[in-house]
Amino acid sequence: MMKTKLQNKHVVWLLILPLVILATGLLHIQYTGLFFLRSVDPEYAYLFNGLILAHFHPDIQYTGHPGIPVQCMVAMVARTAHLFRPGQPLVNDVLQNPEFYIRAVLYTSTVLQVVTLFLLGYYMHRYSGNMIAAVFLQLTPFTHIITLEVAGRLMPELVMGSIVCCWLILLVKMIYEDHELRNYKRYSLLFAVLFGISLADKLTFLPFFLLPLIVLPSWKFRLRFILFSLFFFMLFAFPVILNHKVFFRWIFNIFTHTGAYGGGGRGIVDWSEFADHVKVLPGNTPILLITLLSLVILTVLYLWKQRMQKQVLDIHARISLALIAVIVVQYLMAAKHFAFHYMTPSLLITVIGLFISTMLFDRLLHSRANKRITTWIPVIFGLLLLFNIAPKEARHLKHIREVTTIRTEAYNRLFPMLNMPPKIICPSYYGCSATEYALTFGLHESGRHGDFLFKEMQKLYPETYLYLPWGRVFYEGNRETEPAMFLQPYTVYTLYIADYSDEQLAEITGALNTNGKNLYCVTKEIYHSEATGEAIFLLQTQQVTHE
Repeated sequence: MMKTKLQNKHVVWLLILPLVILATGLLHIQYTGLFFLRSVDPEYAYLFNGLILAHFHPDIQYTGHPGIPVQCMVAMVARTAHLFRPGQPLVNDVLQNPEFYIRAVLYTSTVLQVVTLFLLGYYMHRYSGNMIAAVFLQLTPFTHIITLEVAGRLMPELVMGSIVCCWLILLVKMIYEDHELRNYKRYSLLFAVLFGISLADKLTFLPFFLLPLIVLPSWKFRLRFILFSLFFFMLFAFPVILNHKVFFRWIFNIFTHTGAYGGGGRGIVDWSEFADHVKVLPGNTPILLITLLSLVILTVLYLWKQRMQKQVLDIHARISLALIAVIVVQYLMAAKHFAFHYMTPSLLITVIGLFISTMLFDRLLHSRANKRITTWIPVIFGLLLLFNIAPKEARHLKHIREVTTIRTEAYNRLFPMLNMPPKIICPSYYGCSATEYALTFGLHESGRHGDFLFKEMQKLYPETYLYLPWGRVFYEGNRETEPAMFLQPYTVYTLYIADYSDEQLAEITGALNTNGKNLYCVTKEIYHSEATGEAIFLLQTQQVTHE
């Protein structure tokens, strides 16, 4: 394997795309605005469980994704950031300034993406000596809007780009390393580490299990990989082990029910829905589909050529077969448990798939034009990727900014009125102008530690009650309550409705009037936003007397 020393003039080329990712990430974070306005799920669940980890309680409840690396990042960033914010305990600071801490994590993740993307280019150049191929591989996150927009969301996909860059560095090393020097014993261990942390991040990484099984040359190394993968998953996803009954019940329901999140009827697959999803997914991921088809065609031709020449299956063919298997299984998984962002791990291997296709094409031709082919095909692919993604990303950022502007303007008008307890809040599921709903969402996903956090929240946000319309139930913090528990006679409450309608207002007041204390509620509208559908009322309780 040739190792090329990186000269200063080369550093500039390897910094271009990481800096573009930095700028794109910062724009997503800025344009998203306040997360509690529309992104409480899973942002505030991760924030609260990360806060619990920061207080050295490993038995967190929110392990379904599992999402542990992101929650550990929240814990470390929160602890570090709080060192520069003295004056009150960490819990109080997070409850009062949740958006600051969410953004701190997003900035940290963006910097991590920049570093890993630079390292991917650095190692590609070091091993291959090909600067064009090195820059081309740095296009890894530029294959789809989904892989870029995650920079502005606190969710497992946030760190997938960095994780996949580590996978690609390992594959690149294998490609250019001399066969005699490949230490498969070490590779089986490194693959296990990567798969352990990948699966601890999200179960959508499950298809990556096939990659080492196909790339490693014998079952001795594959079994070593399997055993170490189990160990490293338990290490990196340690809260899962502490809540293994809940986690495995969740996984069991996902696999044995046809609907999303373990819902729907019993069975592995609803074939009608599955067929519809199989048709829709390729249309949303055209470049990945093209990559898959090119890999399949070129791999078949390459294997036929190797067979005709009685050659042993080489590393290029094994990696190509592995990528094909990963992408196909990813499509099947996403078709069963449908959502476009479940394709993220495979979307991030699009570029390496195109690169391997180029290498197979080069080996099939085996002509003097090889060098020009391996030089210009990545250039053409790279330009096509950029010209495809750039206008889409610009439109997407513009849309995010427009929506955020509308919601922020409404919030700025609502905030002075929302700051007056006692309050009754009727939110919309994914977020609203009442910060207390986002905090309550986090409480509900905090398990037994929610009681401790609720005590602190009560001090900062007193006399706040929520009515969740999807369950038609009242909550005070993480505890279900009844109107009789908090309604007082001749008291004025601030009533906020996120998705206002006459029917919604009637539903809430009807539920409040059923209090068993002869209290009747009279409402007066004080603000209504036509743009966002939010409304605020003054709600006064009156005592009903029976003569």
